[in-house]
Amino acid sequence: QIFFACIYVFGQIAARFLKMPSLVGEIFAGIILGPNLTKFVPYPISFVMLGEIGLILLVIEAGIDIDLTTLKLIGTRGLIIAIIGSILPIAIAFGIALAIG
Repeated sequence: QIFFACIYVFGQIAARFLKMPSLVGEIFAGIILGPNLTKFVPYPISFVMLGEIGLILLVIEAGIDIDLTTLKLIGTRGLIIAIIGSILPIAIAFGIALAIG
């Protein structure tokens, strides 16, 4: 319960004082407090799964918010940059994973 209160406070600080989305403060709270509070979680793998579900939902929400008229204005160049920006990091990570074994 204390963890959730800290997440809320960090989110409000980011939103009100730093003029950033509250999500930024919540992410920083998780980064700062997460490793220290892992000893209190009885099944940490379940929180990893919840985090991955949250990440998937965040990506879906970002995809829903895309404005098609802006996407049409950007055109082919933006599409190529988006594809390279998505595939290149995956390919690099895959190459590193293969190299490490």
